[in-house]
Amino acid sequence: MSLGEIWPRIGPDKSHEILSSIQKSNKKLYGTTVEVLAPRLKLRPAKILEMPKAERHARWMNLLAHPQYDPLTQNLLMEWLANHQTALMAHWLDRLGATHDGRGLLKDYPPCPDEAVLDAAWESLLQAHAPDEVLAYLSLFNAAPETRWPALAARLATDPRLPLRPLASP
Repeated sequence: MSLGEIWPRIGPDKSHEILSSIQKSNKKLYGTTVEVLAPRLKLRPAKILEMPKAERHARWMNLLAHPQYDPLTQNLLMEWLANHQTALMAHWLDRLGATHDGRGLLKDYPPCPDEAVLDAAWESLLQAHAPDEVLAYLSLFNAAPETRWPALAARLATDPRLPLRPLASP
């Protein structure tokens, strides 16, 4: 799964929430997003910013779904997670027994745990947090070169509790 496929899976409401929070917390990253996506939208950055936010973010969601924007998606999700989802990240890492900074940030990624530990961590996370947030975080976690755990990828692709919306066309 391309990292960008997260956007259509989590849907317009969660995408709008994420992008709106980034607009408030990191204006530079938000501005970079405008600059990067403007040519694809065939609009000047100023015109994009004049659009209603929900409409703008819905259009971005479709563009960000393309693999060429995976690095941008990675930055956007990392910003959102680090500022708004520290409890979710710490919860996952605690269940894996991974050492982190208390806010869910790692220095070193842990090796893939055995099935029992992974299952327990997976179930615990889905019981405590919204499925779309779990999908966004664990997709980003598993996209790191140090992880890419096949067992986690399989759960992300098949667990019926996670959003499974089809990709929208740009």
